[in-house]
Amino acid sequence: MISRTSSDAFAPLIGQTAQCCWLGYGNKLFLEFGQTQPLVDRETHPRGELGLSCDFIEWRIEQADHVIAGSEDERTRMEAGIREINGKVFSSGGISSAGDSILTFSDDIILRAFVITTEEDARWDFRDRQGCYSHLGPDRTRATAAQSVVERTRSETSGLQQLCKFLLDSEIWRVIVNVQHRFENGYEPSDLDSIRLDFRNLLPSPEGKGKHQPVASLRIDVNTCGLRLERSGEIVAACGDSSEKVLTQLKQIVGRRLLQVDIAPPSGDTSFVSEDGFVLRCFPAISSGGDVWSISSTQGDELVLGHGGRWSYKSGLL
Repeated sequence: MISRTSSDAFAPLIGQTAQCCWLGYGNKLFLEFGQTQPLVDRETHPRGELGLSCDFIEWRIEQADHVIAGSEDERTRMEAGIREINGKVFSSGGISSAGDSILTFSDDIILRAFVITTEEDARWDFRDRQGCYSHLGPDRTRATAAQSVVERTRSETSGLQQLCKFLLDSEIWRVIVNVQHRFENGYEPSDLDSIRLDFRNLLPSPEGKGKHQPVASLRIDVNTCGLRLERSGEIVAACGDSSEKVLTQLKQIVGRRLLQVDIAPPSGDTSFVSEDGFVLRCFPAISSGGDVWSISSTQGDELVLGHGGRWSYKSGLL
């Protein structure tokens, strides 16, 4: 029987050593803890006394201020990152109200997970010593360690964040969504590929039909990050949802003003905060190469968040 639990279920892992952690299909993580157990039946990977596996999340493995691997990296890099967890002692874990989680290990190893669907609250499956499974979802009754760590990180200000200021108070007047369609025998998935937000400002002295002036465009590459839209702390739509749901829900931010841009080190987790409690959250899931998001102004300025981040400008706006 599978039951739903709060983040307190991480408690049995505290002080346990990670062993034989491995990468499953796609980017699914399997974390094993405690003494390695003999293989049984058709098992191909050793089990520990306790286990965690994830689903419907993007993840990133960090050490101090360095990103080791992310769930959108090449498979060899992901596997190398997971091996860094082996031999480390689990020290704490927490799940935020949205379902994001932060797991900390010895030697400053941190595993961050980001929810990419609204369909299911369970983000981790926990296996106890008796072989029974339980779902670990958010405990919405109180703040958790995951939330407090995120808030502390956001208080740090980066140069990129300062350079985004010229976008503040501009209006999201258009959202362009690209969906990738693939066709195979008996399998026809459609996934969110990228989105673009176009911003404009109301002219102080409008003339004729020209009431607004374009400001810039924000493009987010969902192939390198997790992305979701929230309102007042609740997930409205996420990149792992159906294309129909994403297209329907993203309409809600059209006409809203951008109020704030928060970029958190070391990996550049970004929150684009707009009116009426809407937040577009972007979770970089790569350790090197690739652009996560870019802002291009009508004056030819460009601001890019990727591995290392970069910017160039012609007008001096940035």
